[in-house]
Amino acid sequence: MQSLTDLLVNNPFVQGLVLGLAVAAIAWLQGIVKNGKLNKEVNKLKDGLNAQISTSAQNNAQYIRENEEMKKKLANMEMTLATLSQKPKRAELKTLYVYDKAVHLMYARTPGFATAWESVIKEAEQEVAKAESGLIPLMKKVFHPSLSAKTESDDTVTETDTERSEEVE
Repeated sequence: MQSLTDLLVNNPFVQGLVLGLAVAAIAWLQGIVKNGKLNKEVNKLKDGLNAQISTSAQNNAQYIRENEEMKKKLANMEMTLATLSQKPKRAELKTLYVYDKAVHLMYARTPGFATAWESVIKEAEQEVAKAESGLIPLMKKVFHPSLSAKTESDDTVTETDTERSEEVE
């Protein structure tokens, strides 16, 4: 038995084999330790990535909701813009005001509307032209004329109509 142990201890092949196995065992143990550290780091990175993905998903959902709200607001604004672009221009408002004034004057003066139409329109245009110079235009820019408001002559129409209806009876 002694010779077998001497043979194993003194044999350079066995010595190289034992030395190689020892180096391999040390390398294997270092690999296990390093693998444990790497696994911990991988798990830490996975947790961080999961947190980042969930935060990104929440932000993405919020951006999608905001985008939908903005699309709705844009559609409403486009409708409002279309409505506002159809507002009458100043010249059209002036003409409408002249016609309104003429109609009220016609009601005040004549029951036969068609015969005096031209003269009343000219008179209303002159009145509006006078109103465009001085303080009145400034007031009209601030306070637009009410088209349904009664003129001074509307009050006389009511009185005249009452007098005529009394005369007929």
